[in-house]
Amino acid sequence: CAYANNQWALAGDVAADPAESSFRKAMEVAEGTLTVLDGAVVTYQRIWCVYEIFVTLIAFADRPSKYLYDMYTINADGEGVGLIDGWAPVDLKFGEARANDLKYDRERTFPKAVG
Repeated sequence: CAYANNQWALAGDVAADPAESSFRKAMEVAEGTLTVLDGAVVTYQRIWCVYEIFVTLIAFADRPSKYLYDMYTINADGEGVGLIDGWAPVDLKFGEARANDLKYDRERTFPKAVG
C-alpha cells in the first residue's frame, strides 16, 4: 500500500469501499502479493494487510491467471527464507527435475512459529 496510495493525500486514494481504493486497483494489475513477517507478526494486526491477504487468497482465487502469494521472514540462523508460490529461480539451477527437491531444502528452514 505504500506505493499504491499517495501517503500525503490518503483521502483521495482510500474509498469507502476498499474494492474501489487505489490499493485494490494496484493489486488488480500486480502478479502477486508478498508478505514480510517480522518477529511480532504485526502483519496480521493491520487491517489493510489482512485485507490484502484476503483479496490474494479468496477474492482472486478464480482469476484466469494465477495470482501469486509469497511469505518471507528470518529463520533461526538469521537468514531470510521464503515460502513461495511455485519455484524460485535458484530452485531451477539444475533444471525442473531437481526443482522440487531444492525448493523443499530451501523452504524447510522457514520457522514453524514466528515471534
